[in-house]
Amino acid sequence: MRAFHIVFAIYATATAICGFAAFAIANEMLDKLNRVLPEENQFSPMWWGPMKYVTFVRAYRQVFPQDTLLFWYRVTLYCGFAIFIVCTSFLFWYR
Repeated sequence: MRAFHIVFAIYATATAICGFAAFAIANEMLDKLNRVLPEENQFSPMWWGPMKYVTFVRAYRQVFPQDTLLFWYRVTLYCGFAIFIVCTSFLFWYR
C-alpha cells in the first residue's frame, strides 16, 4: 500500500470522526434548548437552513450564555471541514 493511501485513510477517518462529533454535539444542543422552550417555539431536527441555524444560535446564546457546546460544535465542524479540504487536495495533488 502506498503512503498516499495510508495518509488518505487517516484524513478520511479524522474527517468522519469530526463530522460525527459535530452531529452529536448539535443534537445535544437541540435537545437541551428544546427542553427549555415552549412547544410552539421548539426547533425541529428535520431541516436545517442558514436562517434556521442563525435563529437557533441566537436562541441558544440567550438561554445558555455561558455554555461551551456551541464553541465545541464549531471547532469540530471547522476541523472536519479543514481536514476534508486537505484530504481532497491530496486526491488532486497525487493523481
